[in-house]
Amino acid sequence: MTQVFNDFRFALRLLMRRPGFTITAVLTAALGIGMTTAMFSVANGVVLRPLPYPESERLVYLGVCDDDRTPFFATSKPDFIDWREGLDSLDQVGAVVPISMVVMRNEEATRIGSARMSADVLTLLHVTPFLGRPFIDEEYEVGRDSVALLSYGLWERWGADPNIVGQSISRTGGDDLVVVGVLPREFEVPAATRMEQQTDLWLPLPLGEAAYAASRTSRALRVFGRLAPGVTVEQAYREAEILGSALATEYPKAYMKSEEGHLTIGVASLRKQTVGRSGDAVLILLGATGFLLLIACANIANLLIAESAGREHEFAVRSALGAGRRRVIEQLLAESVLLGLIGGSLGVALAGVLVGAFRTIGSAEVPRLAEVVIDQRALWFAFAVSVLTGVLFGFAPALINSRVEPAAAIKEGGRNSSGGAGTSRLRRILIVAETALAVVLLSGAGLLAASFVNLQNVDPGFEPEGLKTVAIGVSDALPEPKTRIVYFNELLSEIESVPGVDRASMVSTLPLNGYTVWSPGVFRDPGDPEPIGGWDCLVTAPGYFETMGIRIESGRGFNSTDDESGMNVAVVSRTFARRLWPGADPLGRQFFVGSPDTPPVTVVGVVSDVHTIGLDAETAGAFYLAHSQVPSPPTMYVVVRSERGSRDLGDEIREIMARLNREIPFEGFVPLRTRVSGSVNRPKFNAFLLTMFAGTALLLAAVGVSATLLNSVTRRTREIGLRVALGATVPQVIRTVIRESLVMTGLGIAIGLAATVAMSRVLASFLFGITATDPVILAGACLSLAGVAAVACYLPARRAMRMDPVNALRTE
Repeated sequence: MTQVFNDFRFALRLLMRRPGFTITAVLTAALGIGMTTAMFSVANGVVLRPLPYPESERLVYLGVCDDDRTPFFATSKPDFIDWREGLDSLDQVGAVVPISMVVMRNEEATRIGSARMSADVLTLLHVTPFLGRPFIDEEYEVGRDSVALLSYGLWERWGADPNIVGQSISRTGGDDLVVVGVLPREFEVPAATRMEQQTDLWLPLPLGEAAYAASRTSRALRVFGRLAPGVTVEQAYREAEILGSALATEYPKAYMKSEEGHLTIGVASLRKQTVGRSGDAVLILLGATGFLLLIACANIANLLIAESAGREHEFAVRSALGAGRRRVIEQLLAESVLLGLIGGSLGVALAGVLVGAFRTIGSAEVPRLAEVVIDQRALWFAFAVSVLTGVLFGFAPALINSRVEPAAAIKEGGRNSSGGAGTSRLRRILIVAETALAVVLLSGAGLLAASFVNLQNVDPGFEPEGLKTVAIGVSDALPEPKTRIVYFNELLSEIESVPGVDRASMVSTLPLNGYTVWSPGVFRDPGDPEPIGGWDCLVTAPGYFETMGIRIESGRGFNSTDDESGMNVAVVSRTFARRLWPGADPLGRQFFVGSPDTPPVTVVGVVSDVHTIGLDAETAGAFYLAHSQVPSPPTMYVVVRSERGSRDLGDEIREIMARLNREIPFEGFVPLRTRVSGSVNRPKFNAFLLTMFAGTALLLAAVGVSATLLNSVTRRTREIGLRVALGATVPQVIRTVIRESLVMTGLGIAIGLAATVAMSRVLASFLFGITATDPVILAGACLSLAGVAAVACYLPARRAMRMDPVNALRTE
């Protein structure tokens, strides 16, 4: 141990004597280690860290799924009952479902993020209330469920009253709720359930005979469970498949996917379902920082080789005084490991800054990213990487320099040591390797950036500028559909009379909502045996298409005459019309919604397609119904086109809503432009990170090429002097200098291209509107790197051009 300490102390003195070399090597190591540590922290927090529940590896998510084994968002009450009773591979199965809840506090209506939970949820997650008790069995019965559990955050916002258990909460449209408990601070519903908002108020979920008789296509429950001891996710999935096939046979319409197949039950790890595709992207980015770290190691190895070329006399003296080869290697490794540790210390500081920036930029798009910190595991990772990289970039130079011949080196006195052919070959190999890795990173960054640009250029199908939206939930205050129609009509009329409002309307589901809109099947003719599914069904008010800026391609939109006394009408999208009546004019045609026994609806207009899920999701086709002719949904989104500010306009609309019905709260406007930008945030985040890594790799590659050529010019001083003395021109000298760079860069680019093509499948699923082997992007990456390499040749070429042949020869 004493010898190791002395080696490090001596190494520190040597590094302090060479500040230029030391600063360059330390900063290079800090870049590589810092970025790798930052991405490891993200991967650790998002992908690797267990969910915050006891024995979380046994938790699974269940949902209706198709052949690709991707569970859908939710399921129905009767399905949940069958799953709970029919899956022996699960110890417990629980379900949650979001609900709309408006409570009255201080005579003001306030919407609270609320949900219902089934009986097993708290025991499944091993949760004990902070205050009070959980729900008891009889409170899960219909009519006896007027009790509530508060989240810890809501309890604090309401004053943190320790005596809140037993108090009542007044809610609109229903009985008062009695508080029976407060959940602990750390409780959170699994993110895989994708609740639309933070849940602060919990009610029991009744599941009696009436629930079993409910529609199996009314899918709203988010279901998760705990595996029985010794059971794997794969075993649970196979059992669920068998049960799913049985249910599909018994209820074919509820489980029909298409004419070719049916849906089944999917089971997935709750952690995997929580992270989703974001986890794959994080791991790819972590791999990219691994490439960046290798480039940094290659650069530092080249620096060490160049620096040690002038130390052959020192190594020879050591050998002559009895130091064996192993001893020389140990001393040189001590220097490289010390460089790695110093670089790693700075890298940890850089990683802390980067993680903070990542949280700010991408926390809304990457699950669990807001929780990521530089924790103890990340610090140990940084330490291990620092040591390993120190060994990695120091081992080859140490091995080469330990082979010195004492007599020859002492005789030469260290003048113009070349390091031998082996050293030159190793340096060229390192430059080729880092060039190849840089090509892979540049190509990936270019592909993601192009994909992001393609997404931004997608026409969403409406004009978002000047549009503002607000959700209006009326289910509690106005439970009757007819009263909802009257309220919404009055509300729109009042809003349109506000100064500065150009148009106003409403819709049941906004565009770019991130999930599929479930809709009833459609029958073309009464005699069709099965419905045609896969549509988006939306309920709208008159003026919706004009307000949203959705182009009416033929016919008309809805107007005030489309009410319950008139003919049932529909407006369909271009894709809907093409799929249902290919090659025919859809105007005037009829179809049946949900059942062939219902009155038909007549197509009165065709509009352009609108992206419902996201800009990167294909439109499945949509049809629109008039809200005055169908039961108005309990929640509608009012859309307003106005150039006035959201706060100023919101104050007037809040007054209107309070005047019409004080039990319906106004929750503030959200610009629809936010949804458009939000739909590209995740690809933007991925492209930003990989571009940052690729830019750093490009810089390191340029430094590596330049340093190698400078060292090459230094080693070839006598040769260049002779060439100039014999009449070599400046262009000939430059060609002599850069020829080596062109060969190394060209070979590295060729290897990098081959590697990029080989790994194209890794990025393919994250791209939009571009292939992973796009020739323009790959060519651009190669040309960028070649250009940077050419610029990197400038300093070595300038040194060679200014070389005095007399002085060059005199050095020999």
